[in-house]
Amino acid sequence: MRKSGIRLTIGVLLLLMGSLQAQDDWEYPEDRMEYDSLISLARELPEDSLGRRSWLLHQAGRTAYSFGAYRSAIRATGEALDIRLSHEDDFADEVLVSAFNLGTYYSEVGEYGEALDHLSVILNRAPNRKEGVAHYQCGIVYGRTGEFEASERAFARAASLPPFAGNDYQRAYLDQQLGLMHVNKSNASGGEAAREPLARALASFRADEYTYGEMETLNLLGWAQSDAGQQEVAIGHLLKAEALAHEMEIEDEDLTAIYGNLGMAYRRSGQPEAALRQYHKALRLARSFSDADQRPNMDVAGTLDNLSTAHLFSGQLDSALYYAQRALEIATPDFKFSGTEDLPGLDQMMTDRPRLLTILLDLAKVHHLMGDTGQPAHYKQALSTYRRTDELLDAMRRDQLLDETRNYWRADARSLYDQALNVAMKTDDPNSAFYFMEKARSRLLLDELSTTLASEQLPIDVNLRLAEVARMTRLSGNTPAATQRFRQLQDSIFSAFPAYRDASIGAPPPDPATIGQLLNGRTLVEYYVGEDMTIALTYSPDGGLGLTELAPLSVWGKSLRALRDDLQRPGQPFGKENARQLYEQLIAPLDLAEGTPLTIVPDGDLYLLPFGALLSTEPSSNAAYQNWPWLDDEREINYAFSVQLLDLARQRRGRGNGRALALAPVARLTADGQLPAELELPATLRTVRHLATLFPADTLVNAAANRRAFREKADAYSLLHLGTHAYLADGGSFLLHDPEPARYSMANLLDHQLRADLVVIGACETGIGKALPGEGVASLGRGFARRGAPGLVMSLWSIDDATTAELLNSTYDGLSEQMGPATALHLAGVNYRQAVTNPSFGHPYYWAGLVNYGSNAPLKMGNESINWLAWIFCLIALILAPFLLMRRKR
Repeated sequence: MRKSGIRLTIGVLLLLMGSLQAQDDWEYPEDRMEYDSLISLARELPEDSLGRRSWLLHQAGRTAYSFGAYRSAIRATGEALDIRLSHEDDFADEVLVSAFNLGTYYSEVGEYGEALDHLSVILNRAPNRKEGVAHYQCGIVYGRTGEFEASERAFARAASLPPFAGNDYQRAYLDQQLGLMHVNKSNASGGEAAREPLARALASFRADEYTYGEMETLNLLGWAQSDAGQQEVAIGHLLKAEALAHEMEIEDEDLTAIYGNLGMAYRRSGQPEAALRQYHKALRLARSFSDADQRPNMDVAGTLDNLSTAHLFSGQLDSALYYAQRALEIATPDFKFSGTEDLPGLDQMMTDRPRLLTILLDLAKVHHLMGDTGQPAHYKQALSTYRRTDELLDAMRRDQLLDETRNYWRADARSLYDQALNVAMKTDDPNSAFYFMEKARSRLLLDELSTTLASEQLPIDVNLRLAEVARMTRLSGNTPAATQRFRQLQDSIFSAFPAYRDASIGAPPPDPATIGQLLNGRTLVEYYVGEDMTIALTYSPDGGLGLTELAPLSVWGKSLRALRDDLQRPGQPFGKENARQLYEQLIAPLDLAEGTPLTIVPDGDLYLLPFGALLSTEPSSNAAYQNWPWLDDEREINYAFSVQLLDLARQRRGRGNGRALALAPVARLTADGQLPAELELPATLRTVRHLATLFPADTLVNAAANRRAFREKADAYSLLHLGTHAYLADGGSFLLHDPEPARYSMANLLDHQLRADLVVIGACETGIGKALPGEGVASLGRGFARRGAPGLVMSLWSIDDATTAELLNSTYDGLSEQMGPATALHLAGVNYRQAVTNPSFGHPYYWAGLVNYGSNAPLKMGNESINWLAWIFCLIALILAPFLLMRRKR
């Protein structure tokens, strides 16, 4: 018995558990008779019968779609839409209908950019009667491409519009697709998020006695419960779904998906034999209705991958490898393993990339475990497979416009880097470890800076247009219509300027052989904090690359949190135990050469640690704080987001105007002023004035330091100094002298293209914020880095106004003497401790809170140019003076 009543009356796409592939040919010749007849009638009509011809073509598209001939549907409907768009005054409503259908058809064949283009035709003409279903379809497309936040927004908007608002039956379909989007995340949080909308959909379908919808939703709910860790509940839902499928005599991809999800739930509940039985049933069924020679076939590939995972958990590694390799072959066209080291190229992995990502990861895991069982050659194959997986992630990231989507995939990639670095440690392979550690950190920051650098080479009008459309997209809240306008513009720029497209994903990490050139004699310590391990990669000019496995976060994390508490309580005794333990756990095992300056690349919680406040030995019982053996007294410490960003920072230096811009918005406040008097920071005025004596500078104090002035001036300067208050909310913001809004936010910063070599943010907590897995901390300082600042001085807690001014004044003295920022800041701390007379002020709260990220190259300010010009002028004067005197004597 064939299923009936499956499609929505509003024409939305059929819920499928697998990827439907494009079909240029009709499965049965007799099915296309009606289609051919409609096309023939359209061709025979006179040229002026536009309405009738477009209607026939549109109906032909619907007929082709109903038989699964999606390419034929696209051709016919595309021709109908062209006619209707060219006479839109007469066919306004018909344009919406054809655009919607065409978007749906393109979605079916996996051409999601085209799908969104046609759906944006509707959204750009909103409000209209198709707006709700267009948002709904956008939600489906965004979910399939992994842009989950955008998908959720689109579904939420659709739910507020007809036909979903106030219609429980239609809303059930929306809830079903919303749940599918969440479970496609394939993690516990996705399973949790899916349960509520799927429960609503299930209740609605049961109330309407719609058995097929109930079966579909039970399958999805079982998947969600399994991802959420509720295996027994999941199995119960899935067995009910299976029973309903048999009751309706369904034997197609729906039943295949149920068997696959049952296998997953059985495997996760510790029943490997039951899991294998379900997976084999799924494979037999998938092969029964699939073309054996069709490539790619993601239904069969997914089932083969499930079999590989089941055999892996059963310890049958040879079988696991066999099924994983077959899955990859079926998932990629024109690829077949001829040796164990073969892998498909990225150009062969274009369909259903999230599924391909899973298959590659599972193949790498098999090689990894085979290496663990005494077959070391498989370690090499595991590393090469992890690298290809990472390259596929890069390709996926290039296609994603939204920050939150890229952040999701970066977080999801963390397990990949955990596994790859585990193999690199087992094989003592520091070169591979360096590659994966660099790829595990700050890639989105690198992407953004690389793209910005490349955009500067675009024609001015193109660059301005791109910046304006990006800004309008942000202001819209990344609505589907605005996002798609930006996507269309960016795609056209990619086509016209390939170098810009290539730069949208940062280059691979540098060759390890070049690290020494980037560090200029410093020693590198690059940390990786995984789930169960901490790794330090070191590089020194004498020793080259080395790898050290350190205690995991579970051992030292509590000490770090306690140390941060101690550092922020200057009025209470400082507990030395935590500072000593962290030194012994994070620095001592590295066996670093004595006194060498360090460049530290932190990870995870280590972004919050000022390493200079660690204690290398036990302090004397009667010693004052300033005389304790702090690491900052023994070594100059600089920080970097990654080694690769140090290289990019070098390329971006020297673009400013050679001047400093110094702001002190709240240096002097009055009781009747625009800002509350308690916000006053009088010491900031001293720093601004001191800076102006050392460098060519423009100063903005009190009311002059407002948003308009900062917006107009900031981009041009080589050095930016901000002496103000900062706030953690919304990714970081800082106070300017404006009544409303007084805070300059991360969203405002996105409109800037900074040329500064160094940004000094003399404000509280500018280096902390929400943790972004694999990206560091969403701090205000990172916001300035995103906008092009290659060097940053920022704070790790609420710093003291007066001592911060003292430290920064000393730092600027060092900068004026051609020291690098890290060197100048380090010496400022040393000098401060040596000069302290009140022991209480030797507490590290006062001197350890400021850190420098980025290059340690000296600043090139305009006063150097002025000095050279003065010397040249004097030299010319000396040469000309004798001639002038001789002429005067005559």
